[in-house]
Amino acid sequence: MINLTALLSEEPSKTDGIRYSRESHPMVLVWNVTPKCNLRCLHCYSASSSDGELPHEEALRALAEFKEAGVKTILFSGGEPLLREDILDLGRFASSLNISPALSTNGTLITEEIAREIKRSGFSYVGVSLDGLERTNDWVRGRKGAFGEAIRGMENALSEGIRVGVRFTITKFNAGELFQLIDLAESIGIKRFCIYHLVYSGRARPEHDLKREEKRNLIEKLIRKAKGMIERGSEMQILTVTAPFDGVFLYLLLRREVPEKAEKALQHLKIQGGESSGSKLLRVDQSGWVYPNQFWERRLGNIRERSFSEIISTDPLLTALRDRPRRLSGRCGICLFKEICGGFRARADQLFKDPFGEDPACYLSIEEIKGEV
Repeated sequence: MINLTALLSEEPSKTDGIRYSRESHPMVLVWNVTPKCNLRCLHCYSASSSDGELPHEEALRALAEFKEAGVKTILFSGGEPLLREDILDLGRFASSLNISPALSTNGTLITEEIAREIKRSGFSYVGVSLDGLERTNDWVRGRKGAFGEAIRGMENALSEGIRVGVRFTITKFNAGELFQLIDLAESIGIKRFCIYHLVYSGRARPEHDLKREEKRNLIEKLIRKAKGMIERGSEMQILTVTAPFDGVFLYLLLRREVPEKAEKALQHLKIQGGESSGSKLLRVDQSGWVYPNQFWERRLGNIRERSFSEIISTDPLLTALRDRPRRLSGRCGICLFKEICGGFRARADQLFKDPFGEDPACYLSIEEIKGEV
């Protein structure tokens, strides 16, 4: 996760990045607690997940295992997590374990009453997915009216004092509406806007993605948008996800245009340690299967068969992912900045069947990754 706003500010150390560690203690866990959903999104990553969900008592035991393994934050996801009957109880139990529970939702089910219950259950954050303005969003998400329901859901959550963020996945279908959506989100009081680069899992396909040059141009505009928002005193944070090369691109821009800020940004990116799959971030699906991140379809083991701690401490892929510097190949292997980037491993595995191959979505030039510019 690259916090563009913080890295462009006077104090990049205020970003919410977590220091890299080789220890097998994930800080953040994405937990798909149910496969049920009231929408059918074009690019949904969980479409490839197994059916069923852990019964209530098993889910409580799983939370205790996650606590023992060192998890600090759980992002309850789905499907649509609010369709799981005991989701609020799971949030309360996580809070009682001093795990910070957050909700990843499409927002359509957050009525005023549900917003109050989410608050009372201890959820620290609600991330709502939007994929364009009304017409585009409803087409991508598979249901007319989903956009208006999500906006009302966010407003209901905000009225309860809940921290709310928007999540937007860039595709060739919606890229032209990104900046209008940022402005709309800011106008209703959203303070956090996360832009995900497309990962080719579930129903998402490489042909849904932007071309490299299109993506590069969009991210440069996004950086300049974030800079303008800082200058006018906006409180919104702009972040990008599943694209650690955005941090390198920002550093290179700063080095050319504002060199006094470039070194601070570089030092923070070093602290973050690049792509975090399998180290700071893991995923467990609704049936108990463990994955290196929420977009990766490579199963590592099931918590119904072995303990979560045993799986993540002994799996050879996770051990290799925690190693630094990673032994990468292709463009990522020769990149001068692999210490602060490393590419997105799931995308490399999906396209090239090699978890340590090059990230096919990286838009940096050969000269840039070799440090020749």
